[in-house]
Amino acid sequence: MIKLFNAFRKVTVVANPLNRTNLRLDDVMSFVDDQILVIPILDKEARANLDAELYKKFRDEVMLVDLPAQLGQDQKGNCGMYTAILATDKYVYVPVFGNDPDNWKRGHSTMLDKMVIHMLEVNTRKTVIPVNVPRAICERGISLRSLAWTLRGNTAEHIIQLARNTPAKLAL
Repeated sequence: MIKLFNAFRKVTVVANPLNRTNLRLDDVMSFVDDQILVIPILDKEARANLDAELYKKFRDEVMLVDLPAQLGQDQKGNCGMYTAILATDKYVYVPVFGNDPDNWKRGHSTMLDKMVIHMLEVNTRKTVIPVNVPRAICERGISLRSLAWTLRGNTAEHIIQLARNTPAKLAL
């Protein structure tokens, strides 16, 4: 019971700092490493509110990294939200939008993609892997976490062996 209590002492509830959008909070902010939280660049008031909420619970334990976001007037889904990432123990999968012609029309570029990738690389010990996200996917609000299935242990090994078409032993 004590371990469970201690784990939940490190939980805080914050409002979506981009409340003008229909984005899920996990697309707006995400941990990329231990105690490193990426967020979009916010206006001063929203950033001050977020800083205050995080400071109440974590003091200086959490470092915030501001990533650019390209949210247009016709904002649909999470297009342009580089914070809609998938982080695992070894990798950070970051959506990039500049390789899709439909995204070019809305101002997304590979130059901004590269800048975001570099910002993530210098702020995490994990390997950063860019994932091209076409407009047809991001405008529906489908993030990398929505497209991924994360497994560990024996089940993960079994799936990997099946994918490689090698015999697998399933230990139950």
